[in-house]
Amino acid sequence: MTRRLVILGKQGAGKGTQCELLVRRYSLAHVSTGDMLR
Repeated sequence: MTRRLVILGKQGAGKGTQCELLVRRYSLAHVSTGDMLR
């Protein structure tokens, strides 16, 4: 089973920072919808 984690919050809330920490600690893949839409 594939697990997904979605982090939501307002601009400047630190979502990107938290994602970077999670990616480093747990070797996760990070997909940013903002990067996909740009």
